[in-house]
Amino acid sequence: MSYATDEQYALEQLRAVHLEGTAFGFDRKEPPHILVAHSDEVVIVAFRGTRIDQFADILADISFLPALTSDGLVHSGFHKALLAGGVWDAAKAHIDGILGEQVILFTGHSLGAALATIARRMYRDPQGRPLALYTFGSPRVGDELVFCGNYPPKGTAS
Repeated sequence: MSYATDEQYALEQLRAVHLEGTAFGFDRKEPPHILVAHSDEVVIVAFRGTRIDQFADILADISFLPALTSDGLVHSGFHKALLAGGVWDAAKAHIDGILGEQVILFTGHSLGAALATIARRMYRDPQGRPLALYTFGSPRVGDELVFCGNYPPKGTAS
């Protein structure tokens, strides 16, 4: 599922394990590509990893000069990819609308791990649910002093 490109296939796999799911960004080549799946116990926000046959993914990976954000210095390619095309905004609005007391788990591999890390850092749940991050093969996302030094952000449930 980390590299699924077919929205219908991904949603069928989620239903097979009794999760309701919605896909974001699967209609575009550029990242981010996000699956939001949920049950009564968990909301999973999964970001697709780097596909080496997708130039936009490679460009996001190699655009490593830091961008100054309110969260410190952040890998500019990852930051730009997360915010591209309003995909993350649509996914956030969807997550906000899922009612319950579930833990919200952000996850991804490679590029997906980097995007999940930034998304977890930026997300504020209006219901105050606990947030978690579980990544695989994550590249460095932000600077050690501000981004990493204040992760997770103060004042958020973890």
